[in-house]
Amino acid sequence: MSDALEDLLARARHLLHFGQDPVIIVEPDSANRSHILNRLLDSLPERQDAALLRCKKAAGVRKLRTDLLSQWFQDPVFNPDDTLADSYLRLRTQPAHRLLLIDSAVPVESALLQEWLVLKDEVDDGMGLLLLVPRRQDVPRLNWQPIWLGEEAPQEQEAPAPVKGLKVGLIGTVAVAVLAALGVVLSQETNDDAPTERQAVTLPAAQPLQPVEQAASNEAGENPNTEVLRQPEPAQAEAPVPEPAAQEAADEPVEATPVQVEIAQDPAAQETLPEPAATVSAQPEPQPKPQTTLQPKPQAPVKVTWPQSVPDRHFALQLMGGRDKAKVLESMDGQGVKDWHLVEVLRQGKAFYIIVQGDYPNLDAARSAIKTLPATFRQAGAWPKRYDKIKAEIAAGKS
Repeated sequence: MSDALEDLLARARHLLHFGQDPVIIVEPDSANRSHILNRLLDSLPERQDAALLRCKKAAGVRKLRTDLLSQWFQDPVFNPDDTLADSYLRLRTQPAHRLLLIDSAVPVESALLQEWLVLKDEVDDGMGLLLLVPRRQDVPRLNWQPIWLGEEAPQEQEAPAPVKGLKVGLIGTVAVAVLAALGVVLSQETNDDAPTERQAVTLPAAQPLQPVEQAASNEAGENPNTEVLRQPEPAQAEAPVPEPAAQEAADEPVEATPVQVEIAQDPAAQETLPEPAATVSAQPEPQPKPQTTLQPKPQAPVKVTWPQSVPDRHFALQLMGGRDKAKVLESMDGQGVKDWHLVEVLRQGKAFYIIVQGDYPNLDAARSAIKTLPATFRQAGAWPKRYDKIKAEIAAGKS
């Protein structure tokens, strides 16, 4: 065995012993894969129960379940149509450390790997997985993060023609850019060698001059780059500028003077005028009535029915099942079992009725509750089942 395979074997043994993630070894040579498996099986601890699946051709998931469970359990009785997690929870009697080894020369069955991931999440047992495949594409894409070991055989690939043309185009572009940069550098050196002419400004001798800020010269339209010196002007007192009287008058408010106008009335006209009507005393305006705000009636709380009210990670006990609903209900008469429910699911596309009982917070509590069941259900093989699995089966039966 080469040093590379020895290192690969050592890493795989370490990951399977201490790690929790699946390990995938890519090894094109089937003889090397067999050698790695044999060495691993020889070095496994006694407490670790390993099952080996060799897949030289495509096999259905029913056969793979049967081969796997037959290695993990002695003379198991189960339904091959049930998922791996359902059968495992029913057959398991005590905690264990399991290891699944798959040597596949063909693409691995994705349904089996998905069921293994569900089983790993539902049980507290140590669940290890090692895949040996000849090519990376033989492993299906799943929602997991395995650890990849090994390398595929190198494959020679010719570079396509468009890539060569692209390289030539990039080289031409870089050459043009370099020439342009050289032209810019040469032009700058030529400008630096040319003499710079400077103009001297001679000012006549006069009174002491003071510099004026550049902003003032800019306002006068002069060259902003030339410093202009001007003679200071004598400071003059600013005479207050009186505002027009009309403007002051316009700013002040004008008070209107009431004018009394007397209208002379004809005595004869006064005699013919009718008597004034009786004065009606002004009634106070009615006050608006306060508006009454209608308070919404409190709504009754929404009642969460079974099994939605039970957390997904809790367990129930599956007592029995059958296709005849009436017979399943009849079998529960007189058993003295409380808190049980009839659930309709699908088996091979047809209705199937199961009886589940109880709400247990963990797997150990559910196993302890089996001892309290009547002998009929204990002998029939009542087994724990997680509530998220029950909810999924109910939803699948309604769809």
